[in-house]
Amino acid sequence: MEKKSTVLLLVAHGSPKKEFFHSLKATLKNIQKNLRIPIELAFLESPPYFEKVAQNLALSFSHIILVPLLLSKGRHVTEDIPRVVQSLENTHPVWIEVLPPLGDQPWFRKSLEEFLLSLAASKKDILAPPQGDKTFHILWHAAYGYFRLFHRLEVQGLSHIPYEKKVIVVSNHPSYYDPILLCLAARRWISFLTWRALFQVPLLGLLLPRFSALPVDPNDPTASCNLKAFRTAWQKLEQGEWVGVFPEGGRTPLDKGVLLAPFRLGAFQLAYLTGSTILPVCITGAHRAWPRFLTLPRPGKIKVRFLPSLSVPKKSRRDISPKELENTSEKVRVRILAALQEEYSEVPSPYQWF
Repeated sequence: MEKKSTVLLLVAHGSPKKEFFHSLKATLKNIQKNLRIPIELAFLESPPYFEKVAQNLALSFSHIILVPLLLSKGRHVTEDIPRVVQSLENTHPVWIEVLPPLGDQPWFRKSLEEFLLSLAASKKDILAPPQGDKTFHILWHAAYGYFRLFHRLEVQGLSHIPYEKKVIVVSNHPSYYDPILLCLAARRWISFLTWRALFQVPLLGLLLPRFSALPVDPNDPTASCNLKAFRTAWQKLEQGEWVGVFPEGGRTPLDKGVLLAPFRLGAFQLAYLTGSTILPVCITGAHRAWPRFLTLPRPGKIKVRFLPSLSVPKKSRRDISPKELENTSEKVRVRILAALQEEYSEVPSPYQWF
């Protein structure tokens, strides 16, 4: 079943058996006539009811906007809702956006209508059909089950994912797993610039084009495939697709004592030429799960952490200065490096398995 896009989930204190439930339902029914987003209602006085509603929505929608209604910042807001959100995001390909709670105001009904209409207008860019067909959802569940079981995969920072139409994902590159991990964590297809030698590997060479991988040769800047990949990535971004780049130009040389290698500037030039948002990502643990010297992976915890995104203006090639590219590159690199340093007190060795 292909997923729909966005749904509003209003969570209130009370019970579906009480009169307030029917009154609020009637209010929402009138409001929804002016909205393009479906609205659902759940109550926290009956936790299983709330969890069941949220779980059903996670199966049907790729994006849930959760609005605590008439709730102060007590246990429900600080504990119950985050617990359910974390559980659903760990088990379903869904992004749950939790908004600040709406207080109990005497002009509640009018206030709610104005708020929801304003919210719908502000979210118009993400009310498109979800990126990912039936094949993607089948593969996502299969891969997610494998990574949760074999690598105890943990995904953090989902609220930082920008759902603009143009996104360049920029990440460190500790393992062979990384492109799969990022598609899995972001819950959508990402076209990665991929070392062209991998296209010659049996079976893998057949799968990479299916996953929209773009062959490049980081060791030969003049290679014709690099220019072709750059142009194709440009076109994909203009069409609203996502592109992934590992700006280190290869896997991170952790065995040489380097936590994050210097960045190449191609991804950042592409961001300016297309006006794309740059999404930095930090991957930890994957270097031990599948280091470069192993043919097959081994068990080990992996964490993918999305960091605050960076928007850049669209510019022509002649208006982009080398200094500007270097500054943007360094901003992104500093964010990823800081996240790595929070995880590691020293440069980790891929030869240590723990």
